[in-house]
Amino acid sequence: MIVMHGLFDLKDGIEEAAFQAAFAAFSEHLKERGLAASWRMMRRQEHAGYDNGPPQTRYYLSVEFEGTEQSERCWSYVEEDDEPLRSLHWNMNSKVHNARFFLCSDVC
Repeated sequence: MIVMHGLFDLKDGIEEAAFQAAFAAFSEHLKERGLAASWRMMRRQEHAGYDNGPPQTRYYLSVEFEGTEQSERCWSYVEEDDEPLRSLHWNMNSKVHNARFFLCSDVC
């Protein structure tokens, strides 16, 4: 399993539900084309005991891939920047700032 992680904040005035809908549309588009296995969005839950060096951003998302081959096909598709993905990607990205992304793989 390969997972793309994203940490971000919503821009001022952007409702959580609006970003969630944009992320769902983007991610479902990828999933329908066999370019992602699953996805999720979460918000940081503050807790005095657990918060030992938490990220500065409030939101987290992940997109899971079945393996390196699928993640590379997805990356290539996103880099093509063609419609309809271009509009889906822009609609999602226009709602966030302080975004950082990275990939991880299972340790086995």
